[in-house]
Amino acid sequence: MHSDNQKNNQKKALKILKAFGIDAYDEYEWWKGKKKIGFVVNPIAGMGGKVGLKGTDGKYKEALKLGAKPIAPLKAVEFLNFLKSYQKMFDLYTYPKMMGEYEALQAGFKPIVVGEICEKTKEETTAEDTKNAAKLLMNSDILVFVGGDGTARDIYEVVKDKIPVLGVPSGVKMHSAVFALNPRAASSVVLNFLRKKTNLELRGVVDI
Repeated sequence: MHSDNQKNNQKKALKILKAFGIDAYDEYEWWKGKKKIGFVVNPIAGMGGKVGLKGTDGKYKEALKLGAKPIAPLKAVEFLNFLKSYQKMFDLYTYPKMMGEYEALQAGFKPIVVGEICEKTKEETTAEDTKNAAKLLMNSDILVFVGGDGTARDIYEVVKDKIPVLGVPSGVKMHSAVFALNPRAASSVVLNFLRKKTNLELRGVVDI
């Protein structure tokens, strides 16, 4: 009972603030319900470029032979680590195994995992895996992916401009404007989005 009275008093105070032009009430309404963050990792993104190949799709084994090592999983964990203190603000939805689940668990999250990765897919994921993940995560408030321009293209083919999308860069050819500067900057964008303090814009996707 005391808790209900406290909540009612908080609402009244927020409405009074709004009457004076302070939009705290709108922010309270936005915060009241947990947001859904969709999270997808392209685990092989950036490997080919590091060893002189144009992209990694279809060239994963060749990249490994040339000494390439996975970059995207590390970037994904780095991004999530910056959000760890704010877990109560959102639910993290992701794709299985190395396409988000493993990275989320490593960062200390309890992700909600959707879909299945083909049993044949062990280390080398494909564009179809990324597209399938995007389809299943389209009911998110914002979709965050870790990858390069090729991943951005695959996400766009499915999502278009139906929901906000943000890229965490993990590649060497980053021409698309959908990317944040780095994992820390991406986490700041997400936090501002959760706080309703960011403007949404249509940006281009370029895969050269």
